[in-house]
Amino acid sequence: MSHHTSCSTVDILKKDIAAPPKSGFLGGLDAPMPNLDTDPTRPVDFPEGTILGGCAGRLEAEAAGPALVYGKADPGRGAELRFLATGPQTLVIQLRDSRPDKVKAASWVGADHLEIWTSPEPSDSYIPDPAKVAQLGITLDGETHAGAGKPTMPKVEHWTGQDEQGRPVTVFRLDWAEEFALAGGVIIAYSQGEGGKQARLWATGPIRKNRPGYLPILFPLPIACGAVDGRWAVVKNPGRLNDPADVPN
Repeated sequence: MSHHTSCSTVDILKKDIAAPPKSGFLGGLDAPMPNLDTDPTRPVDFPEGTILGGCAGRLEAEAAGPALVYGKADPGRGAELRFLATGPQTLVIQLRDSRPDKVKAASWVGADHLEIWTSPEPSDSYIPDPAKVAQLGITLDGETHAGAGKPTMPKVEHWTGQDEQGRPVTVFRLDWAEEFALAGGVIIAYSQGEGGKQARLWATGPIRKNRPGYLPILFPLPIACGAVDGRWAVVKNPGRLNDPADVPN
């Protein structure tokens, strides 16, 4: 009699869960869009000077991982992005960098900067056509720069403040004139320069060969947020969930 052993379904699942993402894996961070008691087509007023607190998505840029899409992490230089959409045409992004690059770069690409990737043309797929995506750069002084494609430039306002631990942060509020400018999804990225040259890039979605693998969506959340002592926080949460299909398109 022959005898053989086989892995159980549970063993296979444990193995798959523990394994790193396979090549081509689409993973990313959706931008939260609180919409309780608001018109989802209209941006919520986000007062100048407000700091992002608990009502925001977060990307910790401190160690090698899926969010590091270019370069190598520097253990001595951490950063954090907080972000949310206050409507389908408005993003608020907060940046903290423990050691900003002080060297003047020859171009915006070599300087510390944010990158915003969007898909200007409507699509029924989260995987964008590489020839139709648009990239814009925003240097830390709030200046916008055209990157790949033909990006529509938002109005940018920015200010400085401190997070809960007293660390300096910069907040950027990006407003597009087009009502549903972000409905096709968005990648938010932060590029760190070293000596005036691009050293690494952190992103909320996959980027390879300077093109996004897919664009995370704006994810409606049935909560209300507002300024509490100058920080954007959840002020009402009934505990209901809703469907990402509710995102306008």
